[in-house]
Amino acid sequence: MINISGLVAGVVRWAYKSGITPGIDTRGIPSHECINCGCNVFEIRAGFEDYEISFWFTEGRCAQCKAPVTVPTPCDHPDFESEDVYDYESDDE
Repeated sequence: MINISGLVAGVVRWAYKSGITPGIDTRGIPSHECINCGCNVFEIRAGFEDYEISFWFTEGRCAQCKAPVTVPTPCDHPDFESEDVYDYESDDE
């Protein structure tokens, strides 16, 4: 008799070591937490200006399960309204 749970755990460990993502590829669905494991920490690429994040790429990976994700932006928030966007033109006046 084969122990299926042990076999699956072994495959998952092998996948992590090999860099293969065992989770669902959720790119294209912006979310503030990983749909696979519920983690809300992501590995992303970001740019800094004056010690603050000035931009970030929306492609990322879950820090826990390494599944590819699309990280959210402020306009992805369910309660977002266009008035929430900063008006850069008012700085010039």
